[in-house]
Amino acid sequence: MTIIGLLTVVLLSSLLLAVLDMYVFHETLQQAFSKQGFGYNSWQTYLILAAAFAIPIIRRYRIIRRHRNRRNHGS
Repeated sequence: MTIIGLLTVVLLSSLLLAVLDMYVFHETLQQAFSKQGFGYNSWQTYLILAAAFAIPIIRRYRIIRRHRNRRNHGS
């Protein structure tokens, strides 16, 4: 459920940024979305984005696993 919420927020944020770009820079929706693509940004940007997704997912998995271990061992 957390992952679905996170993806929803990311998609809506991306759409909001594209719409704001359209109004501020007077460009089309396609041009606004292309600024969010691979050709416009460097690999460091995508590394930070990947880490922003991966770290919370890994932490959540560890918390769930720890909780299940405690429950199964009766502690």
